[in-house]
Amino acid sequence: MATAFRSVAALAATWLTSVHTFTTAGTCNISICNRSSTDATVRIAIIDGALGALANEDWIEYDTQLTPNGIVERTGIVCEAAEQVCVYASTANISVRVHGWEE
Repeated sequence: MATAFRSVAALAATWLTSVHTFTTAGTCNISICNRSSTDATVRIAIIDGALGALANEDWIEYDTQLTPNGIVERTGIVCEAAEQVCVYASTANISVRVHGWEE
């Protein structure tokens, strides 16, 4: 039976943050919101190991421009057990929500 989840974070500037780690396979949606009045760049990675194991192929968004009060959304991302959704922002005042279902 699938179980719904929701993970949220307010990002620190220039720091890769693990927002959700899958305990079983599942599907997620990622919403990133710029609460600031200045531009930001954001990155999203799906990592299949520890944060130190980040590889080039883990990035699904890289330095995507996020306008003031703007959003970036990725939907329908399928992940395996133990994979982590990690997000980076060039500045503070960025909110992230990862929500979906785990099997």
